[in-house]
Amino acid sequence: MRFVVKRWRFGRQVGKRCVSGEKARKLNKGKRCKRLTRVKGTAGKAGKLGANRFRFRGYIGGKRLRPGVYRMVGVPTDAAGNRGRSFRAPFTIARSG
Repeated sequence: MRFVVKRWRFGRQVGKRCVSGEKARKLNKGKRCKRLTRVKGTAGKAGKLGANRFRFRGYIGGKRLRPGVYRMVGVPTDAAGNRGRSFRAPFTIARSG
């Protein structure tokens, strides 16, 4: 099983695209928009046939995720490289306090 984590980011609309990050900060005009950006790194987990569960600790690629709203996308893959139907699940990392 391979997992990819994406984070909701705010940006500015430029034409039909939503631009986030440094470009968005330079643009004061444009409507605000939300887009999903991929978090660097992936997570993998070996599973068995059928339904599986695991506890996600909030680390991707050895780094802790920052507080925010995320989406995890999982793609099951067998030993031959065949991929199954992907799934997605939202989750939130809250501030520790």
